[in-house]
Amino acid sequence: MNNMNCEQNPDLIGGTQMPYPSTVVGGYFPSLSLQQLQQLQVEAGRAEIQRQTRWNATQMEILKKEKQAEFEVKKSEELAKRRSDISAIRELQREEILFNSDGVPILQRELFATDAMEGAVADIYGCKATLLRPIDKQCASVSILRFEFRNRLGEKRVIFLDLQRATGKYILSKLRGEGVSLRASGKKQQFIAEQLIGSLIGRAKTAHVPTKRGFYEIDGGVYYANDESMYWEEVLWYAGK
Repeated sequence: MNNMNCEQNPDLIGGTQMPYPSTVVGGYFPSLSLQQLQQLQVEAGRAEIQRQTRWNATQMEILKKEKQAEFEVKKSEELAKRRSDISAIRELQREEILFNSDGVPILQRELFATDAMEGAVADIYGCKATLLRPIDKQCASVSILRFEFRNRLGEKRVIFLDLQRATGKYILSKLRGEGVSLRASGKKQQFIAEQLIGSLIGRAKTAHVPTKRGFYEIDGGVYYANDESMYWEEVLWYAGK
């Protein structure tokens, strides 16, 4: 009997009649109430708002990173430009040490073709320099600078400098050994020291020193080295002291 009913009635499945909705309203089964539909719409709206909020937050983060990257690039460009400007000024700036009529070493800075006297580089005056060379031709490649000056107390001081070792550090050690301090700080002291010696060499006279006791000939003249003469070995000792 049941089989007969299933064959005659297509709405029967397994002997049980299943209800089929004839229409769908708003994508939902008509069995949902109006209140349920409204609740679903509210939840869908909330989900959309959350999705939009997350999207906005992501966009803000991307924009923030882009702005930060632009700022870093601009900062790097400004720093590079500043360094370039400083480098250009340094190239246009030239420093040298001159000596006034009292033999005081004066730092002169030239910037944009304008000279500016910066003042004495140390409390010394009466600076004189002699470039010493040995008579013996085997030692001719060696030169010693004899630097004579007076300190602020008026006391005479003499420094012997081996020009093959004339680095800023070496020169400073020799000056400090005679109680002379340069008016500069840090690495600037070494730079000033080298400038000072360079200026002294430019104005130094040349003198030849005997290597042993006896007669010797220089520039067509004959001279005699006695016990009171300074010999080259002694000069080297003072320079290495």
